[in-house]
Amino acid sequence: MIADVHHAMGHPGIRRTLYFARRTDPSVSKRQVRQVISGCEPCKSLDPAPGKWKRGSLEAEEVWQRVGMDITYVRGRPYLTLVDCGPSRFAFWRRLRVHCSANVTEQLEAVFYERGAPEELLTDNDTAFRRRTFTEFIARCGTDVPTLGPAMA
Repeated sequence: MIADVHHAMGHPGIRRTLYFARRTDPSVSKRQVRQVISGCEPCKSLDPAPGKWKRGSLEAEEVWQRVGMDITYVRGRPYLTLVDCGPSRFAFWRRLRVHCSANVTEQLEAVFYERGAPEELLTDNDTAFRRRTFTEFIARCGTDVPTLGPAMA
């Protein structure tokens, strides 16, 4: 019954599934709901448990010392995502006109103008981060770019 409610309501979280399940059966416990949701394949594929980084800490001591960067799509549009690995965990989103190195470089240049260039920029193997336009800009900034594989980013 809990699984049926969970699926029928569009795979909500534990709290909402518990609410809807208790409307049918008031004796349903939070533990039972948690157990059903932990075995739900669609929920696991949408929100998998985060992997543990095995190569030290990605956390930085200072603000804007190390920054994680990726390209994210929201409603079919590309955004450059920058997340400070320091204590602030501050995030920037910059809309990209197109998913290309020149546009990424343009947006990075604007952010670096505002905040300064970080010591280290963590990226994956996206082609936009491998083109000459991008690598020359990063070299001018003096920022180190260690590449993370797709499973690690």
